[in-house]
Amino acid sequence: MTLTLDQFLGVFRDFMKENNFRNTVTKEKIVTAIFNHDHHFEIDELLAQLNQTGHSFSRATFYRTIKQLSAGNFIQKVMNVDGRMLYEVRDPDVDHDHVICNKCGKITEVMDVGINKAIQQFCKTHSFESIYRSLHIYVECGMCKTEA
Repeated sequence: MTLTLDQFLGVFRDFMKENNFRNTVTKEKIVTAIFNHDHHFEIDELLAQLNQTGHSFSRATFYRTIKQLSAGNFIQKVMNVDGRMLYEVRDPDVDHDHVICNKCGKITEVMDVGINKAIQQFCKTHSFESIYRSLHIYVECGMCKTEA
């Protein structure tokens, strides 16, 4: 992540203000917890983990905050092999893609300049403006192939 937590919160505050969304201390605690989460997460699982650590976030506030983070492209969605929606903090300066194993569900992040250039060229050729990107490739990983 190229942004610090303070920078991320600042951009989030600006987004909330520009869109006339109410920002609260509770929402900022949720944003901080999500920013500090180091891997893909499912909303209900993260909410349960946070509530077990002494925080008490309402489900409605948590989901509303996730919706606002998604609307501002602060987080991105990744659908796992079971059809569950996972989320992760989106670094606005670094596009990346996901390779997901159909058997074990392992998610591998791909940061490839060649893929980035190809997508940029495709958008340019077709007069598209890229706003959000989410590329998922479903595979059978090497570990699962050897177990078969």
